Amino acid sequence: MNKPAIILVVGMLLFSTILEGCIETGNGTAVDTVYDVSYDGLIWKTYIVYLTNDHPTRDYSAIYTVNKDNAEVIKLLEEARDNQRKVRIYYTNNLVYLPWEYTPNAVALIYKVEYVT
Repeated sequence: MNKPAIILVVGMLLFSTILEGCIETGNGTAVDTVYDVSYDGLIWKTYIVYLTNDHPTRDYSAIYTVNKDNAEVIKLLEEARDNQRKVRIYYTNNLVYLPWEYTPNAVALIYKVEYVT
């Protein structure tokens, strides 16, 4: 890799770090059943959450992601998946994400989870 390419890549990572979370483009909540939680990724691994939307003909209908450092949310999502409990997720959409926080197929980034009784 040549020097200008390295500088460009480092500059892009620094720029995304500065802007990450600063420019929110949307947020919301959803109530749903967790179909699966996986830890996947080629270079930067990310938690990917599949929600069912209680759709009768498909296994899952929405894909979200969770920051790998958000252990509390990941634990609640895995417990909800294992016990087939409904959850209320709180999510946000930002203009820029760090690569290890987001997967391209995801709808949004989950930052909080509550069980629905």
